[in-house]
Amino acid sequence: MSLLFALPLISTMLFPASGGRVPLAIDTEPGRLEVVGEATHRFGDVFAGDEATHTFTLRTVGATPVTIVQAQPSVSTSRGAIEWQRPDSQRWAPYAFGEPIEPGSLVRLTARLSNFVAPPSRRGRILVVAESPVDPTRMEDPPTVRTQRFDLVMLATVSLFVRATPSSVVALDPLPHGSGHTEIVAIESTTGQPFGLAEPLDHRIPMPPGLSVRCTPITPDERGWSSRWMLELAVGADTPPGPHGYVWRRKVISAPPSEPGATESGVTRAKEHFTAVGLTYRVEGALELDETFASFGLMRPGSKTERTRHLLMRDDSLDADDLRVEVVPETGGDANSITPAVTLAAISGADEQGRQRIEIRLQLDVPEALPDQVLRGEVRIHTGDAEFPVLTLRYAGVVRGSARR
Repeated sequence: MSLLFALPLISTMLFPASGGRVPLAIDTEPGRLEVVGEATHRFGDVFAGDEATHTFTLRTVGATPVTIVQAQPSVSTSRGAIEWQRPDSQRWAPYAFGEPIEPGSLVRLTARLSNFVAPPSRRGRILVVAESPVDPTRMEDPPTVRTQRFDLVMLATVSLFVRATPSSVVALDPLPHGSGHTEIVAIESTTGQPFGLAEPLDHRIPMPPGLSVRCTPITPDERGWSSRWMLELAVGADTPPGPHGYVWRRKVISAPPSEPGATESGVTRAKEHFTAVGLTYRVEGALELDETFASFGLMRPGSKTERTRHLLMRDDSLDADDLRVEVVPETGGDANSITPAVTLAAISGADEQGRQRIEIRLQLDVPEALPDQVLRGEVRIHTGDAEFPVLTLRYAGVVRGSARR
């Protein structure tokens, strides 16, 4: 073949026409992770107590392997399994942090939002950190890597299957001793579905003295279930003075609209629901302490610590000189070594609620040579009053030589 005849053939081989097969472009960028689909998953509406789980799919692109060094969940999120699949395989294998993932592979990461405890919304995220060598052909020790950070986000709108109206937290105004009070709270289904109530087995919160609780269904069906219940919290006139609190908690024994345990769009419906109402109140006596505990905290040998509390009176029939103080240290051990000195002094003028006040000052002088120990005891104030003859103020503190300056 003559050279002149071969030139067109050589030209066609070296420089193909535009309609010929063009070699595919090669990605020369460092490896990285890309999210297949959306990096934010929205569960929509869920009930408190449901579990919401989603699996994110990622893929590795670029010219170099990718290493996942971290997948850190937020407080409201827990991370499940991480798996990966090689480009030439159909098998998913567990992934271990630090393991190189070759280009073209797929990665699955499962995340779950924690059990929902309160509406209206919940946001969870997984912070993913990955690394990839910039150029593996360079002889570098350590090699230069590119770090990638991104979030995988889950969103949900949370509602209660059963709610308390007007509120699940009831804080009463101070009640005069002997007055009594009844608070009404509606317990109702947010879907209009009837339900029953049962006391859970783990409910061991003691009932405060003088408090009575009753919950009755409104127009119940033949099972005794109703979509609306009336909860009565009655503070009796015989309730002793001081702060009180209680949590009324019941198990909802009617299934939610979806079958319990059923999974829809990544949301597993709770197998059981609960409802609760918290109650806090304070009964003001004719004679009481503003606080019944004094903490001296951590004290060093040779230090002096003071705490102040107040005795409150509805009238001025009692004088500070009429009171007798008795300090009773906790028995046993070395807690009897020192006790606080207690002084009483009347405060001129009444407070905002018209009560007279007597200041109770406790002072602890810790000797230099006192060994480490815990101090506990009671300050008993004998009033001579027929209704409230003794008021008790507890105290505690810790002596530590290591607390020296």
